[in-house]
Amino acid sequence: MEALLDTSFLMLIAEVGRDIISIIEDRLNDRLEPVVIKSVIDELVEISRRGGKRALIAKTALKVASSMKRIDSGIDVSTDEQLVRLSREMGVIVITSDFEMSRRLRESGCRYIYVNKRGEVYLNL
Repeated sequence: MEALLDTSFLMLIAEVGRDIISIIEDRLNDRLEPVVIKSVIDELVEISRRGGKRALIAKTALKVASSMKRIDSGIDVSTDEQLVRLSREMGVIVITSDFEMSRRLRESGCRYIYVNKRGEVYLNL
């Protein structure tokens, strides 16, 4: 099953160093094919250039994302809006660790998985 990953989730993977994707797959009893959109990569590159701890986490997140399928949405809107639109159009879930993004996805009728900072997984499928 394809799943769009947002910037916050990739940063969380890099920060906690746990295989959260495997935890989600166990909960779903299904394999995930992580998909990263170009603007998420662009956001990680921008964060990685700022310096400090978040920059190091972003660099690690970029390494994690390097082995994942990438797509260019072709939509000229914010990254969050791209994820919402693609989720609706493609019928795929979005995985996020941004609470506001999870609220936006829920209000838009999208399927999503929210993972909090402790690595707890909440499914809204």
